[in-house]
This record gives sequence, C-alpha cells and structure tokens, in this order.
Amino acid sequence: MKIWLFSLNAGLLLIISACGEQQSSDEDSDYSSLRSTGVEKKTTSDSALTTEAGGTVTVQVRLTSMPLSTVTVTPTSSDNGEGQVSPDTLSFTNKNWNTYQTLTISGVDDNVTDGTQSYQINFPLSTEDTKYSSLSVSSLSMSNKDDEVAGVVVGTISGNTTESGGTATFTVKLNSQPEAGVAISVSSSNTDEGTVNPSSLGFSSSNWNTSQTVTVTGVDDSSDPVVDGNTSYKINLGNTVSSSTHYNDLKSGTLELSNTDSESPGVTLSSSSLTTSENGTNATFTVKLDQKTTSDVTINLQSDDPGEGVPSPSALTFTTSNYSSAQTITVQAVDDAFYDDNQSYTIALKTISGTGTAYDGFDPADVSVTNTDNESANDVGIEPSTSSISVSETGSTASFTLKLKSEPTANVVLSISSSNTAEGIVSPSSLLFSRNNWSTSQTVTVTGVDDYYDNGSTSFSIIVGSPVTSDTNYSAKPASTISATNVDNDTAGITIIASDNQTGEDGDNGTLLVLLDSQPFGDVILSVTSDNTSETTVSPDNLTFTTSNWNTSQTVTLIGVDDNDNDSNQSFNITVAGSSHTTSNGETSYDNLSSSVQVTNVDNET
Repeated sequence: MKIWLFSLNAGLLLIISACGEQQSSDEDSDYSSLRSTGVEKKTTSDSALTTEAGGTVTVQVRLTSMPLSTVTVTPTSSDNGEGQVSPDTLSFTNKNWNTYQTLTISGVDDNVTDGTQSYQINFPLSTEDTKYSSLSVSSLSMSNKDDEVAGVVVGTISGNTTESGGTATFTVKLNSQPEAGVAISVSSSNTDEGTVNPSSLGFSSSNWNTSQTVTVTGVDDSSDPVVDGNTSYKINLGNTVSSSTHYNDLKSGTLELSNTDSESPGVTLSSSSLTTSENGTNATFTVKLDQKTTSDVTINLQSDDPGEGVPSPSALTFTTSNYSSAQTITVQAVDDAFYDDNQSYTIALKTISGTGTAYDGFDPADVSVTNTDNESANDVGIEPSTSSISVSETGSTASFTLKLKSEPTANVVLSISSSNTAEGIVSPSSLLFSRNNWSTSQTVTVTGVDDYYDNGSTSFSIIVGSPVTSDTNYSAKPASTISATNVDNDTAGITIIASDNQTGEDGDNGTLLVLLDSQPFGDVILSVTSDNTSETTVSPDNLTFTTSNWNTSQTVTLIGVDDNDNDSNQSFNITVAGSSHTTSNGETSYDNLSSSVQVTNVDNET
C-alpha cells in the first residue's frame, strides 16, 4: 500500500491506492492507481432510498482521471423489481471524463406487501484503457420503501339476522398482496343466536383482492321458545395466520349485529269487561303470559277510581316456570253512600318495566268495569226532623234538625230563612253538609217575634233553599218548607183608669184615663158616655187612638151635675165603647168592644 499526500487549495485530499485491489474514498470513488484511475459516485440526497410510490435517487458520476480511450459505464440494478437505473450507459472520453453525468435510480412498485427491500446498483466498465478495464467499481447500496400496507378489509354487514332463519352477509379481502398464504378464522360469539359460513377464509397472492362472502344465519330457540328480545352478538374474525411476517398475526376485526326475536311479548286476559255492584258483588278475571320469559316478570294493577273498585292482588309475578298459568284477579266493589248512578272505571295493567326482559315496555290491555249503584234518585234529598213547629210572641223558641238522605259528591250548602221575620227568625241562616257530615243532624232554631197587635196566632214558613252544590243530583232539588206558627200574646181591649171617679154637685169634677190594650191596625174612635147625664157628663165624649198613640192614655173629665133634689149620692157607669175603625186588613177587634167604670156624684142637699 502506498500513501500520497497532495496539497490542494481547499485542503488536503487523501488518496489510497493499491494496484489490482478495489479501494474507496469517503466520496465513494475508485482508483486503479495513484490519483488517476477511478470512478467517483456522489449522491445528491441524504439517503439512498427509493420508494414504490416513485421516489428516486440521483447519483453524479465521473472519472477521476482522463482515460486513454472511451470508458463506458453500464449501471445495472441487482433487482429490477425494486429499482431501475437510467440511463443504462454513461460514456466518458478524454474530453468529458471529469464532468459529472447524472444517473437516476427509480423505485419500482409492486402489489406485494414485502416491506422495504435492499438492492444494489453495480457499475461494470468497458474500455480499451487497461487501467480502467481492470478497475472493479464498488456497488451502490440502495433500499426501496414498500407502499403497500398489510391489512384486512371487512365490508359492512348487510343487516341483522332473525330467528326465522334470516341471514346477513359481509365480505372480507386483503388490503394488499401477501408474500405467502393468509388464513382468517370466522366465528360467532353466540351460536345460539347466529352461525357463520364459512368458518375460515384463505387468501393467496392471486385472490388477495377478491372479496370473499361470509353468511351469518339466525338461530331460532323454537325447541324452547323464549321471549328474549332482539339479542346482540358478534362475529369475530381471528388474527391472520401467515408465513409472511407482514401478514402474520394481524387483527381482522369484529362485527356487531342482533338476532331479531321471532317471539313477541304478550299478555292474555280472560275478560276485558266486568260488572261489580255496590251491594257487594265482586268480579274476577285471569292473566297469563303468552310467551316464556328469561326471568321474572311483574305486572302491577291499579284502579283509576278506587272509590268504585280495587284489584286484589295489586301485582302479579310470573316466572320462567309459571308464565303460562293463569292467575286470578278479584275486582272488589266499593260501596258509597251517595247516588251517583252506575259508574264506569278501569283496572289498568301498568306498562311492564324493570324486569330486564323483552317484556319491558310492553303495555297489557286494561279491563273496563261498571259498578252498579245501590242508591236511587229517591235517596237524594233533605231530611227534616219535623214538618211543623210552633213558637210564641213571648220569645219562646222551637228547634228542628236537617240532614241529607245520602252522601253528596261535593259540599252542599242549604240556606235557611223565615217567610215572615215579623213573626219568627231563624238561626243559623245556612248549613254546610260535606261527604263527612252529611248524615249528621244539624239544628235550626226558630224564635218567635213579639208585636202589639191582636192578630191571633200567625202562620209562616221556614224556607230551606234549593241546595247549592256541584253535585247535580242535589242541585236539582227544589226548595222546601217547614210550617211554623207564632202564637199571639196580645188581646184587644180598652183600659179605663179611674184616677178620680167621684164628682160632686158642688162642682167637683172627676178624671178617667183611657188607653187601648193592643195596637190597632188603623185609627180607632171610642165613644164615652155616661149612664146618668143628670148626675155626671163627660168631656170629651169621644177619643181617637192611632197605631202610634194607642198605648198613650187620654183624659176624660167627669163633670158633676147639681140638682135640687135631696137624692143622696148617686152611682152610675161611664162607658167607653168602640164605634168605628179604619184599617187596611179589615181588623175589627175594637168594633163593639167596650169597657165601663162606676162613678159617684156626691149630693149637696141635706
């Protein structure tokens, strides 16, 4: 080995040369002798990597010394399936030997997933220059980057399967050509719901991009039908199996679908319409499931009007073993105390929920029921304790009670009033009956009202008004009355008060005071007369009483009459008598009514 060191403007160039042996510098140049015989190869990129997508590498090539004859370089690829070189020849003469010529290396695409492949570019020489013809040029190491991606392409499944045998399909193919055969297993996560055909798929370099169809068939549980609803399951594609490292143990994927149930939930009732009665007559119906369930199913029952009837029991539970056994529900009639006619109500079988079965969300049919009323229209009304009462003008009272004959559907208010408050008044003026106190007697007190008329016992009425209520049966009832009498405590009469019932012949006068015992209905004129006017006369001889002064006394003066007879003291009567009246009601209490008082006239002769 010989070493030469040359001084260059840019620095030092180290050349190592050995005759007959291949040597290379950092610039990948080959030399057959000192400095002169060699091929310089210089890439313009940082890496010697081509790609199947068309990526290229450019190499600059020239000789290191002028040849004695034309040197032809014939670059070749060690694998034209991975990389190709252009142009296929380079010619160097004594004129262009040191001018770079461009060589382009292009990656070659294939359909095989083979990863990045290595290859070489070789540089054989042909020339009559013995220095170059004996030169062996080193190869350029290259790599071609693969653009295929190993993978499994799974198509969209066509739908769901059904228990009636309905199928679903999907396709499978490879994403790229494998280097060796590829096997994929196909299986169902639940063979009670769906099976697959075929159970394995095989792909080669010739059929890798041909879609292979997998058929999934729904499985029926007809041997023991169960309402299990639409059941989800999966089709699993196993990891790939291949001697190709690129296609071995790749995940293939999973598809999800459901198997549509051929059984549907259902509930059978023995009757959809029933009749109960308030007299205690109940009714029954039965319930069962149409299909077997996967676990317990509970049906809750509820009356929409518990005031008419209620179900017993209020819940039914069906198991996987008793689902088809009819269970009995008794509808118990409820009696009320009011007349509401025959009432319709419903026993609702509530929507099933919370069971975790296909019955969740199923709403069974309801049962219509009519509850026959045991009250009639005659049972609606007001029940008084008496039909008549009596009070008096002395202020005495009388009481009676009221209650309802039947329970109302709403509050009932009764107004209580007197037809003649001048004869009697009532307390209270209204009564309230509810659904709680309708049968409790409530007391009404009537008090007699005093007057000063001699009008005898007066009849009047206690009026029980028409019920005020939203209960249409009671609001239709008319007002009613209780007969009442107010016993009079007044008597027509004339009262004479003899304040001085003695007169004298000597001129001594007497005095009488007159008033009425009761209030008249109009003016009353009384005449005043003396039985013996030869002894005593009166003044005035008539008195007028009105409705306002009837109880105010009026004065009558007695005038003694002197005679010449020694007749001793004389006694006689002064009479006050009714003579006429004016009244609108024709009251005649004071007609022909009179009152007298004895008067004495003292004689003055001896």
